[in-house]
Amino acid sequence: MPLITFSSDFGLSDVYVGVVHGVIAGIAPQTPVIDLTHGIPPQDVRAGALALYAGCRHFPAGTIHLAVVDPGVGTERRALLLRSAEYWYVGPDNGLFGLTAPLASLLGCWELTNARYHLPSASATFHGRDIFAPVAAHLANGTPPDELGTPAAPPLELPDLSLRDVGPGDTVGAVLAIDHFGNLVTNLRAPQDWATRTQGRQISAWLDGLPLRSVRTYGEAASASRSDDERPELLLLAGSAGLLEVAVANGSAAKASGLGVGAAVRVVMA
Repeated sequence: MPLITFSSDFGLSDVYVGVVHGVIAGIAPQTPVIDLTHGIPPQDVRAGALALYAGCRHFPAGTIHLAVVDPGVGTERRALLLRSAEYWYVGPDNGLFGLTAPLASLLGCWELTNARYHLPSASATFHGRDIFAPVAAHLANGTPPDELGTPAAPPLELPDLSLRDVGPGDTVGAVLAIDHFGNLVTNLRAPQDWATRTQGRQISAWLDGLPLRSVRTYGEAASASRSDDERPELLLLAGSAGLLEVAVANGSAAKASGLGVGAAVRVVMA
């Protein structure tokens, strides 16, 4: 039996998440649904893509990943079902799946054109409830993708979402998102020997010209606050998703640096 994960920018203060759960339960009551996150910043497709990249890989093969960060809801943007070697993805065609289901890994793409598998009289503002949730539930019940929609051209990918590997020499990347702790998550993949290189001090790095100290753990840093008029030390470390993050000990790197999404990160590695 497949399971469904559900990610969105809906938050938890309104009924939207619960309603989507209710729709799935009405169609596929035997299917477990796991909430991956509903704390993606509103309309932030890039942050949503990063959340999926960090989370989706930890689920068993056959999982259906339902994701809704959909600023273009009700417009001509397509509603899609995607298939990779391990997973299914259901959501809008706006680049949301560009990191977790890149074009090179896709085995199939369908546009969700069969209204038989949507809720009646689908709203122009809540496709998560009326299109994406029903499709995910019917897919979990074993409905073939060719019944749910029609084969379609590959999905949109956002160029600035591409990840880069840090290797010897000079690598430049950018901040993709700010997490709950104020860490600045970049599009740079840490090398496998990051821990060894940090111990040997073989790395120099900067965030928009501000120096970064490369570390293995948050605990290797000094206190987040040295004095009222001194900036906390900015750190560079490999996060749990394998991407480099700018952080401060016991504080917010975003607040300490005054920088955010789009800020340049430069890493020079011997």
